[in-house]
Amino acid sequence: MLHRPSTPPPYHPHQPGSAGAEQEHLQPAGYSGYDATADNRSENDPLLTHGRKKQNSQADIRLIGYCLLGFLVILFVAFNLFQHFYNCSLYPSTMDRIRKGWEKEVSGHEARHQHWNQEEQNHTLVLREWELDAQHHEEAVKWRQILEDRRQENVRRDWEREVQVHEEEMKRREALEDQRQEKVRAEWERELQVHLRQQERLREEWQEEIKSQEAQRKRWKWEEENHDRLEEDRRKREEEERQKLNMFWGRVEAHQCTTYATREYSAVLMNLPSNWAHRVEACKATPLVVHGVSYLPRSCEDKASLGFPKCD
Repeated sequence: MLHRPSTPPPYHPHQPGSAGAEQEHLQPAGYSGYDATADNRSENDPLLTHGRKKQNSQADIRLIGYCLLGFLVILFVAFNLFQHFYNCSLYPSTMDRIRKGWEKEVSGHEARHQHWNQEEQNHTLVLREWELDAQHHEEAVKWRQILEDRRQENVRRDWEREVQVHEEEMKRREALEDQRQEKVRAEWERELQVHLRQQERLREEWQEEIKSQEAQRKRWKWEEENHDRLEEDRRKREEEERQKLNMFWGRVEAHQCTTYATREYSAVLMNLPSNWAHRVEACKATPLVVHGVSYLPRSCEDKASLGFPKCD
């Protein structure tokens, strides 16, 4: 049965075939940073030189820190001892210094007391001045109040006098206004009476004018009716005379057409006496029958030299 050792064999740098021998054999020429053959080296030493320098710098930093800490402790102890011996009341110098401080405080207290007394005196003087000013102010206020009362009394009297004058003036103006209004009212009533009389006269004249117009209208109507009656009687008489004279249209002649379906005719009224007064009226009143239709003449022309009128 084979047994494996629990721990590796110790390291021998000079043992053939070891890593140290290989490093020494492979170390370049001129390298002197690490001496593998030195007797003061152990297995815990680092193989590189910069690791050793780093450990040395850390040791230096720790040493400097311890020195600073010790210096601060010594300084603190020295300061406490100085304060203790400086403030100790058993030493004469300390007693003198304390006594001088007390004397200085007493002198300062006395100076402050004197200053306070001076301020109190000044305050008393100021109070007296204030009291005097208050008295003067009260007297001035009373005097101003008296003057103001007098002024207000004078103003009130002036105002009352002005009010009285104003009331008298208003009464006078009211009386004048009443008189003026009375005159205006009387004049207005007089003008109203005149206007009413004029209106009455105009109404009477208008009624008379209406009556006159009504009478004139009745007269005109009567005259018109009478004229129409006389005209009707005259027409009847002329018609009877025409019928008695047996008037008729002769020499009927047709002329050219004046418009569409309209022709012009001319004729002579026959059996018309030459000494008859209504020759033209007889012409206009006698109809002409053309194609079975009766037409009244449009125009008549009295040719007395020929002895008969001509009708167109």
